Amino acid sequence: MQNNINPDHYKFGDVEVIDIVQHLDFLRGNAVKYLCRAGNKSGESTLDDLKKASYYVERAIEQECLKIAERKAFVSDPALMPEIKHP
Repeated sequence: MQNNINPDHYKFGDVEVIDIVQHLDFLRGNAVKYLCRAGNKSGESTLDDLKKASYYVERAIEQECLKIAERKAFVSDPALMPEIKHP
């Protein structure tokens, strides 16, 4: 049953997309939302929704790369961890 709160383009089969994305962070949730609705929302092209999903995936990748770089910098900088003896 379509309504303004739960439109059909945010359903994936019998599952409401919100039931999936509520367990994800913002970037991943939006990527999944756009992937699930791609080709189903009136007035929105499949390609536009796939591009939107890609945007959020790319942002999530950038975010993860920054986290990895920060961890590596923290561990490899002896000044940041003086209690560990470095050769």
